[in-house]
Amino acid sequence: MEITPGITIASPFPCSAWPRVWQWVQDFRWQVFDDYGPQTLNEFVVKCLEDARHQQSWAVYREGELGGLVTFAPQGAGVGTSHVLFRKDFWGAA
Repeated sequence: MEITPGITIASPFPCSAWPRVWQWVQDFRWQVFDDYGPQTLNEFVVKCLEDARHQQSWAVYREGELGGLVTFAPQGAGVGTSHVLFRKDFWGAA
């Protein structure tokens, strides 16, 4: 679905793209994962695939290029936890 010219979203986030997300967070991984979080690419992908069973996810594309992830995990009636992550250079910031 195109939400603004050149920006589209698709659900669910493609399973094959989880390794890209791992690369996106490497510069600040220590800020988003605690000691019990995934420590390797394989652990990260396994966790993301497990989480995908009980949450919604969307891929964000600009001009057809994947650059963002949005997730939502329901916690109850009308309540949940959402995470949004974009590749650092996706919006023009190196």
